[in-house]
Amino acid sequence: MSENLTIAYLVTNQDDISFPDYKWGNNIIHTQENLNYIFAPYKDLNIAKFIQPCLEQQKTPNFWKVQIKEIVYQDSFRIKSKFCESVEKCDNTEPTDEQRMNFAIMLSLNYIKNQVFKKWALQYLKNENRTQELAKQTVDEISEYMKNEVPDNEMYISSIHAILEAVISGNYRLYCAASAHRLIWDAPESLNAPIFASSALKMDTNQVISLLESSL
Repeated sequence: MSENLTIAYLVTNQDDISFPDYKWGNNIIHTQENLNYIFAPYKDLNIAKFIQPCLEQQKTPNFWKVQIKEIVYQDSFRIKSKFCESVEKCDNTEPTDEQRMNFAIMLSLNYIKNQVFKKWALQYLKNENRTQELAKQTVDEISEYMKNEVPDNEMYISSIHAILEAVISGNYRLYCAASAHRLIWDAPESLNAPIFASSALKMDTNQVISLLESSL
């Protein structure tokens, strides 16, 4: 029995070339036995758009719907395979900086209970204070806070600093992606990251605030 094909989403550069040098168009097939150069498309298109700035790091990416088989490995958001066939090019509209922040903050607040970060995140979303100064101050406050004896459910803070660095540096594409990548990687398998990605793209910030305040 032949192996079923799995749908996934591959990131390329603006010339439709993916790592290391695979050229794509409609109905193109590439195969690779060397595990250093196999294909690593995403399970979800929206996740690809949010995460690729810290992995593929394409400034003007294209996204291709592909069919894969001979799967070697998969994690929370990508699948690695030896066989990849392009189906069609997808819409390449990227998230705005606001959507990137909403995505990263929603993901983090789903798991992070650190009180200092929660206070800052809601202030940021409500546009009460989005300054670099407050973000830097919050980094220091979290560092001091973590020196104390904090509840076990506030110990996890791995995705926090990248979000704050997004504000400090102004590089939302990279650091929101890094924060989301860290959180998805660390989260239990039950996390449905595509739901968060879809919500970040569909909801405006006021809706995100209402959702978060109802669940915090």
